[in-house]
Amino acid sequence: MPAIVGPIHIDRVYGNGAAHFGDVFAISPKSVDHSAGGSGTYNAGDLVQFFSSPNVTFVWDSNLISQQKSFNA
Repeated sequence: MPAIVGPIHIDRVYGNGAAHFGDVFAISPKSVDHSAGGSGTYNAGDLVQFFSSPNVTFVWDSNLISQQKSFNA
């Protein structure tokens, strides 16, 4: 049953990044993006150290549409 709630505070979101709030019809992305990175590309944090040899990243995306976002306002 729908309800009006006050402000909420989310401390952490685990797993696939979806937060659930009661009854929902659908949760879909508002934007779509693809990215490919090699060794150590997406490291983040304080005092990150990594050691890698020369790296080659091959990207082959065989699908034409990953997920539609046409119904998201």
